[in-house]
Amino acid sequence: MPISPFAPQLFLLLGIDIFLGASILTVMLDDNFRDAVPYILDAGAMFGFAQLLIGPGYLSGFSSDVQFWYCVGYATVAFSSVLAINLYLFFIKKRRFLSGFFAIGVCAPSFLVELFFISSYVNGISPALPLLPVMPWSTVYVAFFATTIIMIVMMILSSSSKILWGSTTSGSSITHHTFRMKFVSASLVRAYRRVRRFLSSVKQTPNVSG
Repeated sequence: MPISPFAPQLFLLLGIDIFLGASILTVMLDDNFRDAVPYILDAGAMFGFAQLLIGPGYLSGFSSDVQFWYCVGYATVAFSSVLAINLYLFFIKKRRFLSGFFAIGVCAPSFLVELFFISSYVNGISPALPLLPVMPWSTVYVAFFATTIIMIVMMILSSSSKILWGSTTSGSSITHHTFRMKFVSASLVRAYRRVRRFLSSVKQTPNVSG
């Protein structure tokens, strides 16, 4: 396999993004899904995040081919979850229009992006990103806070719309949505602390290259 211009852990990041995006969509469309589905998708994202944190010390002991197939397998599982959601909407819920929109807006872009990066890695081609300069490590904090705010706002809007439109009239349903928001907020805080510790350890590690 040719030398790739980027690490195979990029596929872990891609899988995490797919899991979190699917989780947000299932929260917005929770009338069509069981309450446990977003939590299962969040668990898949947390598993990938844990692998990303321990990856420099664990996966480095394997060859580049093993790392590639492991990370691609995780990204494939993430895409399979999106595909399963689409098939569930089409065959089980009989939501033809919604499933078609989901296929065009979520499944197809996820598949094309994953296929693009797999092809770039296998062929040793660096993806051309002329409009995206190299960003310092500090921008990770900004991106994390931005995605956290967006995620919380989407959760609040999802729950508020149900209450305003009368979809959830019982107190137990409202309490469940409140618990879900608190659970996601606590998980994001813990993830932020782990990312901060990881970045601090990376900065303190001496450069032994050369």
